[in-house]
Formats: sequence, C-alpha cells, structure tokens
Amino acid sequence: MKRPDARRVTAEWAAHFPELTIVQPRLLLRRFGPIVQGITLEDYGAHYFATAHVHALTTESPTVYLSLGRRATLGQGHGTAVDTAAKPELLARLAAALREQSAPLLDPDAGLVEFLDVYRKFVIKWRGRDPRAYHELRDLVLLPTAAGLADLAAEAFELAVDISQGWSKFDAPMGWDTTADWLDELRARMSDVDALRATVNAEVTEHGLGSVPDSAAVVRQDS
Repeated sequence: MKRPDARRVTAEWAAHFPELTIVQPRLLLRRFGPIVQGITLEDYGAHYFATAHVHALTTESPTVYLSLGRRATLGQGHGTAVDTAAKPELLARLAAALREQSAPLLDPDAGLVEFLDVYRKFVIKWRGRDPRAYHELRDLVLLPTAAGLADLAAEAFELAVDISQGWSKFDAPMGWDTTADWLDELRARMSDVDALRATVNAEVTEHGLGSVPDSAAVVRQDS
C-alpha cells in the first residue's frame, strides 16, 4: 500500500471509530493502563484487512501484536479483503461489522475488565495437551497485576496453573525447559508490580504510544 493511500484509508477508518487515536498509518489505538486496543489495517498491497485486536504492554515486544485478533467480515470466511479505493458505503458496512463481530473489544464503554474476560474465554477455548495459548494466559495474569487488580490476577494465576496441568510434560511453553519453570517466572513477575509498570512505561515509549490517552488514568482521577 502506498503511503498516501495508507494515510487516507487510516483517516477513513478513524472517522468510524473516534475513540481511537491514529498512532501511525494503518494503526489506530486506545489505551487502558497496561493494555492497548484498536484496529490494524493489515497491508496486502492493493487491498487490506481491518483487524480489531489488543496488545499487552506488560511484556517487551518488537511490535504491536494482533492478540485476540478478529478481521472484519462480510458474509462467510475469515476476513473481507478491502480495496484501497473502497467506497464509503462499503467502509461503513465493514466498520459496523467489525464493531459487532469483535465485541466487546471495540465497545466504546469497554475497558480492561471486559478485555480480560475475552482473554479468559480464549484460553479456556484452547486448553488442551499443548500450551497453544500460553502468551494469552501470561497476559491474562500480568495485565491485572500491573493494573493493581490483585484479586483478578490471583484468579488468573489459578487458571494458569489449572490449564497448565493438562499440558503434556514433553511440551512446555516455547523457550522454557519445563512448564514449572514457566509458572515460576510468571509468579516472580507477579510479585514485582513496580517492574511490570516500568515495562509498561518502556513499551509505551518503544512503540510511540505517547500520543494515546490513557483512559485508565482518567478513570482513576474521576473516581
């Protein structure tokens, strides 16, 4: 996608989602403390896919990931390819579809607690003999920890222990020798909230998210 087209289509999508901030061409986000949520317009040259997603700031990452991603879809399939010259009427239909299909991610009134519920449903859906959703399980534990929601963090860690007990002893999360080592690291990170929050602040800087208002901070000031 050429840069002028990227800027134009990003502005077109921003008009349908005024609660999101344009971070860069093809990336629109809002922030709730340790998590950002929004839309990425995935570039495939002459067309693109609009994907709603979240990204946890509690772990260092080279880019903003499309966690819990859901592509806008009209009809059947797993995403509708959008021409860069798509008409406004089509974009309006896609925007409405994406808001509905990704609910509650793009609900203007949703926040961290609602996003955690989506994480919870995702990891339960994918529980099994292999640690397929261990990234999401990690985020489900660390996000409420960083946000100061100790009860939700404790519940999430209990769920992590429960789900991990079903994993094959021969198949630990990637990069770990054993599942026990992974759980120990997760427990250690939970115990150092200041370090978690420092990681969040560093990730905000790393990914150029300083222009995205922190809605969690607004809630804290109003409460």
